[in-house]
Amino acid sequence: MTFYNVFLFISQHRYVRKYGLFLDFMDIAIFDHLMLNYDRHSFVILRNKRNRTKTGLVLFDNGKGFGDPFNDDLTFLTPIKQCCQFRNSTYQRVVQLTNIKTRLSELMRASLLQVPLHVLTGDFYSALDRRLEQVVKEMDICIEKFGAEKVFSEEW
Repeated sequence: MTFYNVFLFISQHRYVRKYGLFLDFMDIAIFDHLMLNYDRHSFVILRNKRNRTKTGLVLFDNGKGFGDPFNDDLTFLTPIKQCCQFRNSTYQRVVQLTNIKTRLSELMRASLLQVPLHVLTGDFYSALDRRLEQVVKEMDICIEKFGAEKVFSEEW
């Protein structure tokens, strides 16, 4: 399997440059890795012509997520590995969600208790925590390699 340069592809997209959506795509890579979402083929850019900072992405094709709780496809982390730029706030939140008191799986489990259907099984909760650890590992590698001042950004 050949991987193209994700950084060049994303950073040179005209709307990404114009509206500063690069870091949003890094967040999407994390989200898709957690869900094992192989079906990310569409999103909508909501543009605010008067205020660029109010522009954002809407994701609406997550229907094939959580396909296999025992498969961790690390190719979803390619944007994080190649670009090594992400929000400090994203990093802080991801690290927080690995804490035993605020673990992502427990927050999801509590949230889904309100849903009458059993959407996820225990294996999926374990997969979320395991994949989140993989995200933190890749982000830490970036920080170690390039330094926090070059990796962290709140706008791009």
